[in-house]
Amino acid sequence: MINMDIEKEVENVNDVRTCNYNSLAMLSREEVAKLCLCHKDMVSMWIGLGMLQATKTSRGYAISQKELERFQEAYKGQDISNPVHAKEAFINMNKR
Repeated sequence: MINMDIEKEVENVNDVRTCNYNSLAMLSREEVAKLCLCHKDMVSMWIGLGMLQATKTSRGYAISQKELERFQEAYKGQDISNPVHAKEAFINMNKR
């Protein structure tokens, strides 16, 4: 009986690890740049303007997958290809 309880606990722990790992994963500037088909300096610009929220770590910036999804949805269809257009898009987004 005890062995069955331990086996169930191990199964539950493995389920939690598998389920939460992807939602907790953080992306680097380089990974975000690859996903957005742009240069890593563009990602830095978005972070600097406050368009994309990131955590500064000892290895650089870390961006959550949820934050990247929010960013993509918020700026869908807008020109954010240079600092001037990105700033305009950010200002327009904050007016809403």
